[in-house]
Amino acid sequence: DRYDREIKKDHDAFIRKQFPIDAKPVNAPPWVENRFNELKRLVQWLKQEKVDAMFYLNPLHPYVANAYGDDRLNEFKQRMIELTGQANINDCTRLLINEDVNRRFYDYKHFRDVEAGKVLDCGLGIIELSKRD
Repeated sequence: DRYDREIKKDHDAFIRKQFPIDAKPVNAPPWVENRFNELKRLVQWLKQEKVDAMFYLNPLHPYVANAYGDDRLNEFKQRMIELTGQANINDCTRLLINEDVNRRFYDYKHFRDVEAGKVLDCGLGIIELSKRD
């Protein structure tokens, strides 16, 4: 709510605060193996409970996507495919990247709630990834 109030008051000031112009590139942190183990247990539990789950890759801010790089993001996607058993996992990592990208995110890790419908449509395969904006 605080972020939304700041955005409503002065979106440009919010962007300057959250996304510094001189932000230095960062190296991607190592994978947290425990998170992969937790996902594996969740997938097993969902199958055991006969829940038809659908997994997708969430949108990333380009600052984060660039930190990981294409090779590591592809490695992550492959690990998600292996862990979930979902061969055609929808990759929405670049869904919200365009000229107004900073208006679509609260910070480098969280997209704004106004984007949620578009993200779910991508995750569910309702919109074609080639037609994203």
